Amino acid sequence: MLSVIEESGANLLNLVREVLDRESKKAHSEELDYETVSVKAIIERVIAMNKAKAIVKNINLNYSISPKDLTAEVDQNKIEIAVNNLVSNALKFTPTGGNVVVEVASEQPQIYINVTDSGIGIPEKMQPDLFKNNDYSREGTSGELGTGLGLDIVQLYVELHGGNVSVESELDKGTTFYLKIPQNRMEK
Repeated sequence: MLSVIEESGANLLNLVREVLDRESKKAHSEELDYETVSVKAIIERVIAMNKAKAIVKNINLNYSISPKDLTAEVDQNKIEIAVNNLVSNALKFTPTGGNVVVEVASEQPQIYINVTDSGIGIPEKMQPDLFKNNDYSREGTSGELGTGLGLDIVQLYVELHGGNVSVESELDKGTTFYLKIPQNRMEK
């Protein structure tokens, strides 16, 4: 019976991966829906979406924004999805009692969004392939599973804005993802 459940779960995960892969390919040709938005509001929504998971794992989830009234001309939905993927991953790979911090700063003409965790870290040999659309997925510290597509989507959405994403990680110490996004609309 357990093997039937496991097989059904694996089939469902493969189906989800296929849908996400298709959506990721479709997103490459999407137009951005630019609007001037409060960066603080985006970060607060992401924190609210992840608060329950943080509470369950007893993880301190905090953020800081400077300046507090920072605005940006971005596709709010895509930036929110990108930051949410990073925060969700940070919680997934941070053990009970750890910390996840989102820091936002502006240095014209760029916005910097850093997501730092005190998690298990990413092996150095895996870091070059993190942003490639693949089936790779690691189990979180509490057995959480994923699709392996989240970081590909993060990179895609940030690059569509003319920005970039990078990572620094040390095993058993934690990871920081760095997003750098133009504060104003990219002209094509």
